[in-house]
Amino acid sequence: MEAYKYLEVGSYYKEPRIPVWVVFSESHYSVMFGLCRELVQPWSGPSSGAAPFDVYYWDPLAGQDEVIRLTLLPEPTEALPDPNDTRALIPPLDLVLRTKWAGCEVDWNDTEPIL
Repeated sequence: MEAYKYLEVGSYYKEPRIPVWVVFSESHYSVMFGLCRELVQPWSGPSSGAAPFDVYYWDPLAGQDEVIRLTLLPEPTEALPDPNDTRALIPPLDLVLRTKWAGCEVDWNDTEPIL
């Protein structure tokens, strides 16, 4: 909902004590988590010199066989599509991730993006 400017999620949800997030996207809840505690820190943006990092996503309604590993690239390899472009096929989860890690490119690591 935040990616579409309907509301703004507070810092307690974006910066929990442990790197586990409840995600509301596409009319249902799912979970994302990281293995590195540094992921809960405030994000200073793509120019911070940060290295790529992984988060893991599980959506019980998607019929996943396994958890999806997503790699976030703080320095995008190409221009990010405009989220307001109705012709751009941007996975909603990419938009959700960019509400926490603005400007990051999401690599689905050979997994079919969930549209």
